[in-house]
Amino acid sequence: MSINRDLAKALAAAVGGGTIDSSGALDAPPGVTAYDYDSSGGLLLASTTDHGDGSLHWLGEVNELYVWDSAATKYYLVENTKTLGLGEIAPTQAQGSTYGFATGGFAPGGNSNNSIGRFSFANESTTSSIGNLTVGRQLGGSNSSSTHGYYIGGYIRPGYASSNIIDKFAMASSGNATDVGDDTGSYYYRKGGPSPTHGYHAGANTGPGRVDIVRYSFSSDGNATDVGDLAQNTTGRGAFTSTTHTYICGHGMDNQVEKFAHSTSVTGSSVGDIGTSQYGVATNDATAGYFSRMSAGSNIQKHLFASDATASTAGTINSSGGGVSEIAVSSSTTAGYYIGAQTSNYKSIEKFVWANEGSTSDVGDMGGVTGLNEGDGQQY
Repeated sequence: MSINRDLAKALAAAVGGGTIDSSGALDAPPGVTAYDYDSSGGLLLASTTDHGDGSLHWLGEVNELYVWDSAATKYYLVENTKTLGLGEIAPTQAQGSTYGFATGGFAPGGNSNNSIGRFSFANESTTSSIGNLTVGRQLGGSNSSSTHGYYIGGYIRPGYASSNIIDKFAMASSGNATDVGDDTGSYYYRKGGPSPTHGYHAGANTGPGRVDIVRYSFSSDGNATDVGDLAQNTTGRGAFTSTTHTYICGHGMDNQVEKFAHSTSVTGSSVGDIGTSQYGVATNDATAGYFSRMSAGSNIQKHLFASDATASTAGTINSSGGGVSEIAVSSSTTAGYYIGAQTSNYKSIEKFVWANEGSTSDVGDMGGVTGLNEGDGQQY
């Protein structure tokens, strides 16, 4: 069954397999098999021994329907009018394959920084400044579509004011960001992550924190809209993203990890313990999120998406970050990057290889860019 076949062909396969009759009624057995976990990764672990060709498999918590193809020995996600192979689901840009970015921040004793810095995942020493944000600011939230990087809100110095700006810049080329919309208010610490179609952010700095979850479209420029609430107020410092959910953790979360689905009406729920309520930053691979305070010897805590269990220690920070905890982060398909941890110049690049689960290593400096402390990052 090709990934380009439309929904009609997917359902025709189900009819042919005896799962749905021509009137549209379910024919049991086998009918539709429902599962009590909420990720496609969990579906991959299920036994396929008794699956009939065209049988339907439902993940109720994320409202996803899969069709089993016996000839291809794989599932296909029924999505809109097409089916996408499991493992070939439309990806988010939570990991990149080419470039990492560091945007915003501030230099020691100076003003907020407007630089957009870029480095190559293939050669971390290949770095450059490719443009500027519309307004220099720090502590904003970042996001990435498949083509553009986004920077929302932030804190402006001098002036000590919060921002509501949503900046957008092309990641494959050089050029300045453009202001493409506004947040629902002026905030910083708007951490979040991408779905294939939207950027999501949650929480903020005001008072004891905020609960609102907002999103904006990647396909059409415009303002952010409120789509739901977290379970508790937060000024979350770290965020990581699976194919279906964004997770918020860190300072103000009482060690808790909250997750919310990528949807138009969402509610956050507590799903585990990250092991610390400290300031910190987060990166993620396809299966887990990694959170850490950027101080030498600090643990890197790993939260598995499939189980949402209490985090385990996956490694340690090796740099002499000097307590710097709010820096730019970026994720490739194999490693997480921390940019700006070194207090002498605020532009060192630390790398953590997820498969090794050891210590971070210093792989270079973000040349041509200064003042990356309290910035944020994207990936392409």
